[in-house]
Amino acid sequence: MKIIISILIMCLCFYEAQAQTIAIPDTNFEQFLIDERIDSDGQINGQILTADALKVTKLGVGGGNSNIINLSGLEHFVNLEELSVWLFPFNINYLSRMTSLKKLTLTQCGLTSLNLSQNALLEELIISNPFDVDFNSNDLTFLDLSNNPNIYSIHADFNYNLQLIRLNNGNNQNISNMIMNFVGTLQPVCVQVDDVNVANQGIAPYNSWNIDGNYQYSDNCMLSNREYYADKLNVYPNPTTGILHLDIEDETKIEKIEVYDFSGKIIKEIKGELLINIESLALGNYLLRVFTSEGVVIKKIIKK
Repeated sequence: MKIIISILIMCLCFYEAQAQTIAIPDTNFEQFLIDERIDSDGQINGQILTADALKVTKLGVGGGNSNIINLSGLEHFVNLEELSVWLFPFNINYLSRMTSLKKLTLTQCGLTSLNLSQNALLEELIISNPFDVDFNSNDLTFLDLSNNPNIYSIHADFNYNLQLIRLNNGNNQNISNMIMNFVGTLQPVCVQVDDVNVANQGIAPYNSWNIDGNYQYSDNCMLSNREYYADKLNVYPNPTTGILHLDIEDETKIEKIEVYDFSGKIIKEIKGELLINIESLALGNYLLRVFTSEGVVIKKIIKK
């Protein structure tokens, strides 16, 4: 028995010793932490003290000129209340341990999903894409904020495929200053609330909510079955000077095609064609919404 206890104590001590540091494999990320006076030893050695990470409550880090390619270690900054990441692919699993987060900004992080169920204190969420910029854009279809009762600010502009936002968190009646922006979606966003009847009647608190975007209230939002396998549809050449060809697998039929600019405005509609002429359109980025017999495909195209 004494031998077992001794072994357990030794293991515990070893774990505690290991837990005193956090591995930071990306030297550019560690240099950033040194420059921000977070890494107290001031040396590039592949690690920082756990105590250093626990002191940080606000952090902003982005791509661009930083040359950072790996944010591994960020998940140990568990006392963060504000986190901003931009122009950088973001691992959403990092968020599960950041239970103190109140403000989260993830801009051009290539998001296709986002799990915020462990971030119950979250108040502000910014996941918008810049207008007319197609680089590492976020592309979410839904946001589940049903476990975020304090949320009062949601910015999700130009997430073109966003379909629903679940806000039935049991605290709607106490949020009178709600701000929601989701301009540019290709269909109305279903906003699931605590009391859809009160919301549709424009009674408090919903009458004071500031919502910019096309939406409808519901008590049972569901994702539509419009996501067809995008790899079954090939659009070429892309970029194009004006003529686009569509190839589609099997016997799937193309019913119609809608062309949108990056503000979400429909500017052209074509019925069931495999060739599209966009020579008359201005140079820039556009979205094709292709309706098929199996579902809908969204394709980004560039007119040059």
